[in-house]
Amino acid sequence: MSRLTCFRPIRRRNRYFLVQDVRTMSLFCMKTYSQTLNNQHGGTVLIFILIVVVLVGFLALALDIGRAYLIKQELQNVADAAALAGTRDLGGIYETMSFEDQKDFIAGSDEKASVFGKSQQIGIKNTAGQVNLNIPENDIMLGRWSMATKTFTPTLVKPDALRVFARREKGVNGDLSANFGQILGIKNMEVSASGTAALTPIGKVPPGELDAPIGIATQWYTNGGTCGDPITFHPTGSPKGCAAWHTFDDFPGTPPKITSIIDDYISGYFESPETTAGQTAFAFNGAMPPKLFAKMQTLYDQKKDGSGNWKVFLPIYDVNNCNPPAGMKTIVGFATANITIVDAKPSPLIEASVVCDVVETGRGGGTDYGTKGSIPKLVD
Repeated sequence: MSRLTCFRPIRRRNRYFLVQDVRTMSLFCMKTYSQTLNNQHGGTVLIFILIVVVLVGFLALALDIGRAYLIKQELQNVADAAALAGTRDLGGIYETMSFEDQKDFIAGSDEKASVFGKSQQIGIKNTAGQVNLNIPENDIMLGRWSMATKTFTPTLVKPDALRVFARREKGVNGDLSANFGQILGIKNMEVSASGTAALTPIGKVPPGELDAPIGIATQWYTNGGTCGDPITFHPTGSPKGCAAWHTFDDFPGTPPKITSIIDDYISGYFESPETTAGQTAFAFNGAMPPKLFAKMQTLYDQKKDGSGNWKVFLPIYDVNNCNPPAGMKTIVGFATANITIVDAKPSPLIEASVVCDVVETGRGGGTDYGTKGSIPKLVD
């Protein structure tokens, strides 16, 4: 039987004394003990209720945060798609420009309206939290993307990138009402996302885009060749002439095939094959056969502009020297050159310079040799 030390009052000579009682619980002792337990029980219940209220509040808030996260993912998808759509429109604008126009391009009101309009159409056609999205003009920015620093700089001068914000906020598309978070006094939540797409170094070229059966060796770049530097396409086999002639993917590369290709370029019938950096290989013949020089001069005279410039879009082949190769060589990228001289006297000469910051028709995502593709990719 349990025992409890307790005190009971006794009266002696009109005075009361507390006397320790170690007997089996007296009625008085049991009553006192019961009151103590009741007081403790009441406090425990109150603490338990407070804990439950807090836990329910945080659980409710977690449900709202989870819903906000899902809506943020929807906003991210819309921002990315809108950035890609607008940047693809920008790439299409570059496709219609001459090389000279690209160099001096500043996006005006017409170009902005076209690019921004494509992005805004994506917002209208898509939802976030069951709300079709309005993308205001001040949430769309043209600019330039740095591949080196991975940064976006807003500008209208030769823009190559677009940043788009998609929002569910009080002033734009309405914020989110907290269905459960109100238990903790949270009535509304704001959510946003941004996407950035850019015209990046070209990695894949569709059929019909390469302009001549000429390639530039990677060794030219290894030797220090860069934007604006001269290069000769005939004669080849030197540091300045680090280039060669090919028959595209038609193996073996022979002089008669090169002759046929140039004839078809002159007549307008030749279509170069689809070419993917790192996958496609071309058949090289080495140096240009001397008999083909007159045909090349005819093609140059047909293609050059009033200033004597012929912009050519060419493949980069992978070799570690400047000797004209023979056989199949892997194409690793693409570059743009400006041919300025095709002259037979005093000796045959084809001279050009490599140009950069040019947009050509094709898909980005390749190695940077100075030419960007008109089909963008997400970069941020």
